[in-house]
Amino acid sequence: MTKLCVAVSALILTSTASVAQQAIAPPPRHADSGPSLEVTMKFIHNKLIDQGRLDYITRDDDGTGNGSYQVLKVEVNSDSCMMNYKDEKDDLFAHSYRFSFRDIERLEVTNLNQTLANGGFHLVYTPTLFQLTIYAEKPAIDHVVQCQGEACGGFSSKHEQIKNAVLAFDSEDAANRVAKAMLHAVELCGGGNHDPF
Repeated sequence: MTKLCVAVSALILTSTASVAQQAIAPPPRHADSGPSLEVTMKFIHNKLIDQGRLDYITRDDDGTGNGSYQVLKVEVNSDSCMMNYKDEKDDLFAHSYRFSFRDIERLEVTNLNQTLANGGFHLVYTPTLFQLTIYAEKPAIDHVVQCQGEACGGFSSKHEQIKNAVLAFDSEDAANRVAKAMLHAVELCGGGNHDPF
């Protein structure tokens, strides 16, 4: 009986050792969920261009004024994860932004009237505009602002590296849909906040 116990113990140890030495296959990789980067970039492009010109009225302590906002040009490249866009505000200021989705840390959609009120400003947009702010971890967004006309007071152009870019929408739903698509592009490009805690 003792020989049988020793033989069974030896067999169990041998089996356990051989199991421990076998490589265990990693779990299967999940396919990326959601649309491809190319489809995502095309969606972003189309939503920004299709929005067209937003006309609004501003009201503050000094009275009212008319304003406008429009994204004039959008270029996206899924191979390099880059996005360039040019917008125009009040037919006076033209802003150009260029960034990589790899450098984007977070996105935020806000009601512009609430944001201004919380900041102590007495400026109200009618209709309400929604702002999508694109935040980079470091000044990684290439920005050029140009002013056209006499109202510029001698200012014509400025080029800088900044940490955030903005887009305006007349619908919270549209702003959130573009933000969701941009977040998906950030994830597919390997951007986002990499802080583990």
